[in-house]
Amino acid sequence: RGDEPIDTADVVDSAAAIDSSAIAVSDTVPGDSVNADTAATEPDTTNPYAGLSDDEQLRQIKRDYPLTYMIQGFYAQDKDKQFQQFDMILKTAVDFPTTGVYRFIVSEANQAKLQRILDRNDVKKIMPIDLDILLGAKPQGTTQDKVDGAGFYDIYGVAGEADLTGDVVTEAFPSFDPASGASTVIMEMNSLGAERWSQITGANVGKQIAIILDGRVYSAPNVIDRIPNGSSSITGMSGADEATLLSVVLKAGALKAPVKIIEERVVGPSLGEDSIRRGLTSSVLSFALVVLFMFIYYMMGGGLADVALMMNVLLVVATLPAFGATLTLPGIAGIILATAMAVDANILIFERIREELAAGRDLKTSVKNGYEKAWSAILDSNITNMLSGLVLIVLGTGPVKGFALTLIIGVLMTLFTAVVVTRAMFEILISSGATTINLGQKKSATA
Repeated sequence: RGDEPIDTADVVDSAAAIDSSAIAVSDTVPGDSVNADTAATEPDTTNPYAGLSDDEQLRQIKRDYPLTYMIQGFYAQDKDKQFQQFDMILKTAVDFPTTGVYRFIVSEANQAKLQRILDRNDVKKIMPIDLDILLGAKPQGTTQDKVDGAGFYDIYGVAGEADLTGDVVTEAFPSFDPASGASTVIMEMNSLGAERWSQITGANVGKQIAIILDGRVYSAPNVIDRIPNGSSSITGMSGADEATLLSVVLKAGALKAPVKIIEERVVGPSLGEDSIRRGLTSSVLSFALVVLFMFIYYMMGGGLADVALMMNVLLVVATLPAFGATLTLPGIAGIILATAMAVDANILIFERIREELAAGRDLKTSVKNGYEKAWSAILDSNITNMLSGLVLIVLGTGPVKGFALTLIIGVLMTLFTAVVVTRAMFEILISSGATTINLGQKKSATA
């Protein structure tokens, strides 16, 4: 549980994880000698709710048995035989024999309510100290055996203290049985875990091992034989998705901190396509606004900066394949941020040039001094951004790394386009004979 995902469970004391198709619900009691005529004429003395309407019976049962009314019980003398349902409250079908296999389930609609009751402190106090009641991690059931029209959760009784914790698991990955083609999970353990695993499986042949994470049972496979080397093959998966989930659970058990699922979301192809379209639209719109602002505010100088910005974006996109990266939505966000920083560098340069022109210096000198005086501020701001990106690459994962990579590449391209490219365009204008340039000033300085 939490960081203790492996536990043992005795099939006599716990719910057996038998294929749901083996359940056969029986409305009659095996060996019942009371015929239909007798039942119709004699009052039912074993049912304290006899004579009440169905609605009144349900209200009374909920009040008297707030826990067990939600549970359905099944019993078989052997796990390979047919299961029969029995009344959890009246015990009319089976009088809880001490041998055999039990299975207890709760409907999908009631599982959250049942879990809340099991989590109550007053309920925990009356439970045996060496026993935990846990629910399955995922709903079971097919169209034929669903409870109340929905799926159901298995209820397990497991040992209160884990026999083996997940930190001994070194590897777990989904695979396939070469003989049957069925999905399996291969689990490897370290030397200490392998030794303990050999003892546990040897003592529980024919019984179940519960694999638990955060108080939920993800699987309860049967032990077929003692496993001496710590390498196990877990079978009985319903498909590749279940095998993948179980392998993730086994590897997550090795974490020292508990794992909590904050949000789980399945994105369909149409939603994914919509997200990409919205991301690209927002990127184009933001870039267009930046280009328009620079041109309106800095006029001719802004036009030169806009050319450099376009080159900046092209260089970033062209550089990504060299790092084996693909352009994702976080990457697009990194490009937008890099574009904003490129604009910031150009603004610093243009303001310095305007100050030089206002002081009466010629265009060539103003451009030279403007770039030199703005360089230290541009370098400092871009270095701090690059350091932040390096931290995200080292410590981040997945989308965070994608964002950080495009950010760092964007910073490097910014230093090139804002300082080298725009200055080269200024030098071309000056060498062609230009003595003034419109940087949005009311009055242009002349040589």
